[in-house]
Amino acid sequence: MTLQQTITGVLAALHTDATPLDDVFADRSAPERVTIKAAFTGLVIPVALGYPRAAAELPGVYVVLGAAHEADQVIGEEFHEQYLTNPTPPPAALGWDVDAGTWMQTSMRLCCWTLNANLTVWLQTVVWWALLGTRDVLTSAGYTEQRIGATDFEPLPGWFPDFAYRRDVTLTTKYVVTVRTRVLPVRAIDLTETSEDETFTAVIPRH
Repeated sequence: MTLQQTITGVLAALHTDATPLDDVFADRSAPERVTIKAAFTGLVIPVALGYPRAAAELPGVYVVLGAAHEADQVIGEEFHEQYLTNPTPPPAALGWDVDAGTWMQTSMRLCCWTLNANLTVWLQTVVWWALLGTRDVLTSAGYTEQRIGATDFEPLPGWFPDFAYRRDVTLTTKYVVTVRTRVLPVRAIDLTETSEDETFTAVIPRH
């Protein structure tokens, strides 16, 4: 999954060199920036699909797919030309294959879970920064009209005596879904209808 791989790459780079965090947290004090950089160089933070099952898996970023729905219904030739396959001449009377599809819109969540309140907020900020900084990468992968948001910070006491904290970054985006379909050849027949005043001739397509 492109989103998972992208965030994993950013966190891995910060684990090696956390210098960019001086810019990300430029509004924080110098001592706090030192603490933040130490946290990201000292921890390997996984990016996984789904949810954590135990406190021992934290900290982590967990990618959760939300509901998806058709955004712009497009029929036939109105579908954007870059996603259509140039049809080849039909072999005999069998027809030929083209790609048909539609735009889908979905919301994905990158859930930042840790056992430290400050680290949760720092991680959420870094994930947000990572999405902004890699927007062109995600666009190239087919994610268009990206909109980023964040949910409320919340404590999660369900693993007591371990006490987890969570804040999600949300990404709402559109992408294309295609399906391979067969176009059958069209034959034309003449239909002539006579009224009192004039004669109408129509060509009716028929498979």
